Amino acid sequence: MISSGTAQIAMVAAESVFSAEGRGEHLKVIGARFQMKPQAMTCRQDSGVTDAHMVKGKRLAIKQTATKQADVLLSKLGMTAKDMETLSVGGSDISAIIAGRVDCLYSTFAFNEPRLIEGAGVPVNVLPLGDYGLNGQPGAITVTEKYLNENKDVLTAFLTAESKAWAEFFKDPAAAATFTVEGGFNDGPGARSAS
Repeated sequence: MISSGTAQIAMVAAESVFSAEGRGEHLKVIGARFQMKPQAMTCRQDSGVTDAHMVKGKRLAIKQTATKQADVLLSKLGMTAKDMETLSVGGSDISAIIAGRVDCLYSTFAFNEPRLIEGAGVPVNVLPLGDYGLNGQPGAITVTEKYLNENKDVLTAFLTAESKAWAEFFKDPAAAATFTVEGGFNDGPGARSAS
């Protein structure tokens, strides 16, 4: 969207910036929201898997969109998909792990699918991928090189405001969460400001 001019600033995974650069786009990362990617492998507690190295010989569901990254993780762990029983699942499918058809699910967001799985009555162990050398830089604040060169004052003001907003959030996370959940924040269609 930033390349087409539809948006001026994007919050993307750093990998997306590399991909766009590979297509000849000229982008610049001017900041990052998070230092640790929330991506994880989630395992049923009753599987006994408390470390990713323990997945060998287990049943692993791999999201179709995460197949290549799963291969990288398994390689880092000294194994391949042949070392376990695998099942390909859709991007938001958690039914196999809830039903007990698999022991672990790759990949999940540490704060999303695990809570849904536990909400269905299945306790889980969450294994952050950063612990196994697969940490990324999520929330890379990205602009086109042209926009950066023409709007440095605007971008400086944006980053200053962003920094102040996060500082306020960390002063009182409970109040920030209440503000967000109770309708004070909406970034989709029909967005409105807080009163």
